[in-house]
Amino acid sequence: MAPGKEADIVLIDTDNVHLFPTHNVFGTVVQGGDVEFVHSVFVAGRLIKHEGELLGIDFPRLKAAVEESRDYLFKAVNWPREKIDFVD
Repeated sequence: MAPGKEADIVLIDTDNVHLFPTHNVFGTVVQGGDVEFVHSVFVAGRLIKHEGELLGIDFPRLKAAVEESRDYLFKAVNWPREKIDFVD
């Protein structure tokens, strides 16, 4: 690594029933891994995900913004229903 560069690191929890027994770590992670097995992530030296949870994210605010955007788009195209509902 060049001086002044910072590494991004992803820690995978391989102690999960879906990922063991592990005989080839790379093959196991590539073929059997998914985002649910990511334990921690460091970006530019900062911890942004720990024990499977994103840090510093206001999920209620994010959810409200996404729902507001959806509602705006549905209204803009005159969508016939307020929302898509898969409940019987």
